[in-house]
Amino acid sequence: MTHVPYKGSAPAVQALLTGEADLLFDNLPNVTQHVKAGNMIALGVTGRDRSPLLPDVPTLNEAGVPGYEVLVWFGLQAPAGTPEPIVAKLNAQVARILHQPDVTRDFAAQGVEIAASSPDKFAELVKNEIAKWGKLVQDAKIKVE
Repeated sequence: MTHVPYKGSAPAVQALLTGEADLLFDNLPNVTQHVKAGNMIALGVTGRDRSPLLPDVPTLNEAGVPGYEVLVWFGLQAPAGTPEPIVAKLNAQVARILHQPDVTRDFAAQGVEIAASSPDKFAELVKNEIAKWGKLVQDAKIKVE
């Protein structure tokens, strides 16, 4: 495959719909309507579990690419050295907001699973992601061009 860097999701989706591109990796909210309308075929989702937005679409692991998992995650970070009581208060307030029923519902409609956790668990996720992708870059000898 040849990677073609489009200037955002909208042009990439348009390229797939018009046949300019043959394959697209994108976030589900950007393509779900096209899949449901029959204008795109979803071959797989990249998470460890199927998406509630497209429950009939297998994970890439199920589709024959063992061990494939790419997460899309978002997090809130503070500058290094932020006092622990402030971090704890911010974490508690953000978690409270994210777990409100309307917020949870609106995020779920976009295919987002809320996983508000502790600062330590988030730091562990970031550390693991850096290690995972760093190893891939090193093993594949990827260089900045």
